Amino acid sequence: MSNTQQQDQWEAFLSILKRSISEQEFRTWFSAVQFVSYESHVLRIGVPNLFLTEYIEGHFLKEITKAVEYAFGVGTSLQYSIISSPDDENQPQRPAANPKPKLPPLDSNINQNFTFDNFVEGQSNKLARTIALSIAAHPGKTFNPFFLYGPSGVGKTHLISAIGHKLLKLHPEMRVLYVPAHLFKTQFIDSVRNNTQNDFIHFYQTIDVLIIDDIQEFTTTKTQQAFFHIFNHLQLNGRQIIISSDREPAKFEGIEERMLTRFRAGMMAPIERPDLALRRAILQTKIRRDGLKFPKEVVDFIVTHVDSSIRDLEGIISSIMAYSIVDFCGEITLPLAERIVSQAINLAKKELSLNTITRHVCTYFGVKEKEVMSKTRKQGIVQARQISMYLSHKYTDLSYAEIGRQMGKKDHSTVLHSCSMVKRRLSTEKNFRHQVEEIEAGFKN
Repeated sequence: MSNTQQQDQWEAFLSILKRSISEQEFRTWFSAVQFVSYESHVLRIGVPNLFLTEYIEGHFLKEITKAVEYAFGVGTSLQYSIISSPDDENQPQRPAANPKPKLPPLDSNINQNFTFDNFVEGQSNKLARTIALSIAAHPGKTFNPFFLYGPSGVGKTHLISAIGHKLLKLHPEMRVLYVPAHLFKTQFIDSVRNNTQNDFIHFYQTIDVLIIDDIQEFTTTKTQQAFFHIFNHLQLNGRQIIISSDREPAKFEGIEERMLTRFRAGMMAPIERPDLALRRAILQTKIRRDGLKFPKEVVDFIVTHVDSSIRDLEGIISSIMAYSIVDFCGEITLPLAERIVSQAINLAKKELSLNTITRHVCTYFGVKEKEVMSKTRKQGIVQARQISMYLSHKYTDLSYAEIGRQMGKKDHSTVLHSCSMVKRRLSTEKNFRHQVEEIEAGFKN
């Protein structure tokens, strides 16, 4: 049989397989599969690692068998070959002409509490977790880049950090780095000011596994250009790139098309809001881990009514614990849970407009709405403007561009920067966090 005939049969096999499973399943699990040979009724296909072999055999055996019989004939057996790459450990290494200089130690910035062991799997995150485990086992081999997206509070940071945590345990010599997008931007801006852009680029090009969180915050052209050069270098050299975002690339605002093209060329996986079963599993896991005692009726009530995000679920638990100590002598009761949850739900469901939010913020700080809508850079006005933008993004469905348009025709990147600034201050400044919470409490009235 000629090579052309075998290739036609292979294409027929892929065509049947594509019609038997979803497009995303095919792209995820079969894009790296290659034709090796077909001899004596034995079809040999190449796969990048044993993990992929075990997964497709365990999940798609029926579909694969049907496609093989259709394309190559009944009685054809299937065998797998691991495709070796030049940098595999079992390959002889050529002596380097210029030995790689020893690099200084690197702080990975990985949160040690975010591991695969305490990441609770459910239907909404199963695909993403499976891919993450594959990357942790074989970085740079299959799913590169890995683009993880989903709404705030569903576990994206936990999962991408778990990859880094696992890699450092398996390969402590690897240079693994977790970087929030806002920190990358700050570092780049500082390098421009200090005329050290080359050092900045070079540092990132030494990373083996680069994890960028909240990449939707890359809105300025120069920041994107710097990341583009780093991205290309890492990918061409087989380094692993992991990216998270609160939306899929098709919904990005202000990101260059060449960057979007590279994101789409890799593996994209969503994490959706947790369903009832996952919410229950997460709540029970946290209760056991923290040594808490929640009555069954309280657990049932929480998981039924708190369905927005994992972060909200954990926030409700913390609030219940705090209020139980103050008001109920440490006892966790259903009336207490109903009170805490109803407050959160009423706030989330209350219809808020940008104008209403801005009016609350201006009243709280004693400034005029027209000043917030203006271009003035007075510190007090800027703070009120940034908080208004942040809360408008949090409590309305308006895009960054629409928020900017309604707030004095500001650019969407200004809104994004404001939201990032407020989130950063909320995590580090207690008094500022108290002010924002008081403003939010005013929405309930």
